[in-house]
Amino acid sequence: MPTTPRSPRGLLLALCYALGLEPAWFAVALQRQVQDALCRLDAHGVTPVLLCDEAQLAPAAVLDELRLLTNTAMDARCPLALVLAGHPSLRRRLALEALTPLAQRVTVATSLTGLSAAQTADYVAHQLQWAGATRPVFTKEVIQLIAHHSRGVPRQINRLCTSALFAAFAVQQPLVEEPAFRQALKEVPPDSA
Repeated sequence: MPTTPRSPRGLLLALCYALGLEPAWFAVALQRQVQDALCRLDAHGVTPVLLCDEAQLAPAAVLDELRLLTNTAMDARCPLALVLAGHPSLRRRLALEALTPLAQRVTVATSLTGLSAAQTADYVAHQLQWAGATRPVFTKEVIQLIAHHSRGVPRQINRLCTSALFAAFAVQQPLVEEPAFRQALKEVPPDSA
């Protein structure tokens, strides 16, 4: 799912459509429909993977519905591989008492760190090459500043680079230098990654 649904019904509807089912009208029937489809797949040796991105934004009711979907056969077997991806606040949310049953089903928990300065430089170079750039676009100093201020978070790297490109364009500079980057910093909030 591109984004985690905002309601249990929205989650079940999205799963129905993903499983190629015509959704039932009533919530209980909809839930049974999804569970039955998952059990049929499991009986054929197929384990669907459900990836919920930005899961830290999911309401508690949606997270509880995910728990229910993984709660079959008295926890002896789970017909669904569930991946919850999100910001560090997701871990804190799962630590809440109301979400303990879901947290207890977590088999592996990991956190990704940001890119190093060298990886950030490689990432920017790759993005520029992919976009068709044939000459340097950022000074080495600006690349170092991007790495530092983005904390290596790709989304923040992209935002800083884009804003710096616009700032350089506004003053008709073909190369993004430190003044344009400083202007970009004013445009991009540091916590927007």
